[in-house]
Formats: sequence, structure tokens, C-alpha cells
Amino acid sequence: MNRFGLTAVLLFTLLSCSVKEDRSLCACRLTVDLSSCTGAGDLIRIRVLTADEIIERDFIPGEDSPYYEIPVSKGSCSLEAFLCPQGLQAGSGGISVAPGESCPELYAFCSSFQAAGETAGQKVELHKQFSQITLVLEDSPWDDPGCVFEVTAPSAGISLPEMDAAGGGFRFLVPYSGPGQRLFRLPRQKAGDAERILLELTAPDGYHQTIELGRMLLEAGFDWDAQDLSDATLSIRGGEVSLEITGADWEIHNISPVEI
Repeated sequence: MNRFGLTAVLLFTLLSCSVKEDRSLCACRLTVDLSSCTGAGDLIRIRVLTADEIIERDFIPGEDSPYYEIPVSKGSCSLEAFLCPQGLQAGSGGISVAPGESCPELYAFCSSFQAAGETAGQKVELHKQFSQITLVLEDSPWDDPGCVFEVTAPSAGISLPEMDAAGGGFRFLVPYSGPGQRLFRLPRQKAGDAERILLELTAPDGYHQTIELGRMLLEAGFDWDAQDLSDATLSIRGGEVSLEITGADWEIHNISPVEI
């Protein structure tokens, strides 16, 4: 075979073979789907945690695209997403209510996944991490702007990515919001500690009364481990206190009447 023929054969052989690229070290393109969060009113913070880094993005509902593409290192990852309303402290290991502040409307989502291929996807579904307590005051001496209502609870936030009750104690002075009603929000609590939730009432003349709100909630069947926490209404009519729990699909009326 002449030199020209040998060159042609070698060229054909090289063209007919493919050199496979090692893509094991290439980043995975993670698509975060926030389409179910477009109605949220506050900024949503997204965190992706890998073995090498923490990646943060902020999503503004109604302004940003509900689909975020984030390059992440391949391997085990976790995704955190939560609303960032005023009064909330967000650290690397959890979210907590600032001391003395009202608990905001805290919604959060966490998941763990493997970024094994070139692409991966995660859909964010925010879950309710607070319980709104409405105080209804009827024919009650406590329906007075000068009365002080203080609520205390063991936990002031949630841990991430576990979304368990965490943080130091929660303490909040419930403001007067008009005749017949006050309201506040409690952050998620550990079921074993929830009996320690107290509502302290102090009249202008110094008279003091304690309502064991945590015990009433537990006796009514309140589930602090639920994915989305229920709300409750505490009614003080004359000298009697009663509780009603409201959830997505169920209600319990006139639970745990006590005298104060």
C-alpha cells in the first residue's frame, strides 16, 4: 500500500471512532419549580446545599419567572425554600422569630435529592409553619385596651432542613386591635413541650390570670406535627374560656371550657 493509501485508511479510522467525554465532573442543571408559589405575597428565599457550597436565590412572586435553573455539584443535595417576611431571622440552620416580635406568616419547604445526571428538577410546595390564634372577647372585663396580653411558648422557629420546632423561647405582647378581638400567631412547637404555651392576662389594676393555652390545644387534639398547622379561636365570654380548632377539612367546636 502506498503512503497516500495508508494515510487515507488512518484518517477514515479516526473519523469513524468517537472519543467519549468524561462528564462525571460536570455540574447538574437543577430546575426549581416555584409555580405553586406565585400567589405568595413575600419574597421567597431558595437555598440549595451541596457537599461543596450553599447557593442562595431570592424569588419575587409576580415579578420573577417561576422556574429557576441553578447549576449544582453532582451528588447529594438538599433544597430549602421559605418566605422572608419582616420579623424573621434566617440562619444557616433554621428560621426563627426575632425576640419580642410577632410570629409572621411562615411557610417553608425542604427536600433532599440526588443530582446524579446532567439535569434534575424539584417542585417547591410551601407548608404552613404557624398557627393563628384569634381571641374573641364577649362580655368580658378583659376587653379593655389597658389589659396586657402576653403569650409565651418554648420554641420560636423551625430547624432546616428537618422543619422541626427549634429556637429559643417565643414571647410576644398581643396588641389591642379593637373591641372584642385580638389575634397572634404561634410558630411550630414540639408536641412534648406544647403544654408550656401560656397566655398571661394582666388588668390595669394589676389583677393577673393565666390561661394554659398549650394544654387546651392538646386536649382539643391539636396536631403540632401536622405538615400544615391548623388555626384556633379562643373565646372568653364572661368568665368562661372555650376553644375551637379550625383546619383545612375539619373543625372542633366548644372544646375545653374553663373558668377564669
